[in-house]
Amino acid sequence: HAFAALWGPLRDRPGAMACMLARGLRHSAPRASRRLGASGRPLYAGAAVGARAAAASLSLPVVDIAPFMDGAPADAAARARSARALDAACQDAGFFYLVGHGASEGEILDLHRVAKEFFALPTARKEAIALSSQPASGRGYQRLGENVTQGRRDWHEAIDFYAEPTEREVDLQALSNPPASAAAVELERLRPFVHGRNLWPESPRDFHGVTSAHFARMAGVGRALMECMASALELPQGHFGPLVDRTLPPAAAPWMPPAASTPTTAAGRSWHRTTLQARWRRECPTALGRRSSRFPAPSW
Repeated sequence: HAFAALWGPLRDRPGAMACMLARGLRHSAPRASRRLGASGRPLYAGAAVGARAAAASLSLPVVDIAPFMDGAPADAAARARSARALDAACQDAGFFYLVGHGASEGEILDLHRVAKEFFALPTARKEAIALSSQPASGRGYQRLGENVTQGRRDWHEAIDFYAEPTEREVDLQALSNPPASAAAVELERLRPFVHGRNLWPESPRDFHGVTSAHFARMAGVGRALMECMASALELPQGHFGPLVDRTLPPAAAPWMPPAASTPTTAAGRSWHRTTLQARWRRECPTALGRRSSRFPAPSW
């Protein structure tokens, strides 16, 4: 409802859209918690979930993103239909399902398979890629309870990944200019995080390939959704390109093991639904300075 309330004014003030996307939506993006369906089945706010029946039972609108995906035929009428559907969904419900994303059921099942196989490994083998070995990069395996959310230890294990941009793709020095005006010491603190390298497990052997391919597809879905938003707001094609042309997308594969205690008796733990999720952030000061125990918020 908050998104729906914001969408109307943004249609009249499209310049404010960039600010909201860069600063606000990343804090309220819903998480997926259901097994994913076949290609063309719903994709919920950037993470695939459920089947079409779930969308119908929840009475949420469905938006076909296929006309905006990379390589789609140039079909102005189809794009217009999708843009109108997105516009209506954002004004009325504030949430929606995406179809036409191209992620097959086999791809999704492979993603879950490699994650389950990794977390079933002995602890010593998982810790071969421990985040603690290169904490400044924010990449690698987190032990149970190692991650902290709002001062509470999360009841999950996880592997964190980020894009691996080159110096040319992400120019940290640009953040020294207004409005960020970051100090040199802050930029140097961020450098190992922004330009760090991922730690990939040796087992399962196809973990790297499966996850990388899926995350790349989801990045394409994100670009398509931004283009659809621009069309829905009657803005020129590519209007939001500057927000997505140099991205720093993170992704996490978490595993929440069963616990003997319950959320009401486990003090100090943060409880989340089991999910395999991809979280996307833009290359902007608020994204790079995410608030966590490992990366304190910078002064800007």
